[in-house]
Amino acid sequence: MKRSIPIGLLVVSLVALFVLGGTLAWFTADAKAPNMFTTGTVDIEIDEDLDDPNDWAPGITKKKEVSVKNLGSLPVFVRVQLTPVWGSMDGEDFREDEELSIDNVIFNVNTEDWVKSGDWYYYKGVLEPEGETPLLLSDVTLDSSLTGNAYQGKTLKIYVNAEAVQAAPINAALDAWDLEELPFELE
Repeated sequence: MKRSIPIGLLVVSLVALFVLGGTLAWFTADAKAPNMFTTGTVDIEIDEDLDDPNDWAPGITKKKEVSVKNLGSLPVFVRVQLTPVWGSMDGEDFREDEELSIDNVIFNVNTEDWVKSGDWYYYKGVLEPEGETPLLLSDVTLDSSLTGNAYQGKTLKIYVNAEAVQAAPINAALDAWDLEELPFELE
């Protein structure tokens, strides 16, 4: 009997402790802040305007204006590749003629705003969102000293390839285009 009193006292004490502990209240606070980041976009479009390309002859210059528009939300670096190819049209199909040299094609390029490095023309600045580069190309001339009868009835096809890379950080363009440095000085 003497043992059951201390065990009973212990059980009653534990129950009282749980009841008392459950009724204590403390001031507390909790805060959460959702942080959402939206990535920017890189999107460009080639803008071209040209004269009627038919009846081109040696010594004649035809308008072929090429610029690039930034449709994305990020400032970008831009480069453009112009690849001329002589060939013949077979209905709707173009067949390249590898025998005809492209040395007689003169691109009249804006060297004030663009610089050539390798096979690419680099815009010498950062193209802001909704902006458009100055013209890269204004027109194309068929050199009369290098154009003979082999070119009669032939078609010149100019492939225009443009690329853009986010302007910041600068190493994005260097990495994407495998460059040691940009081929122009930033102002």
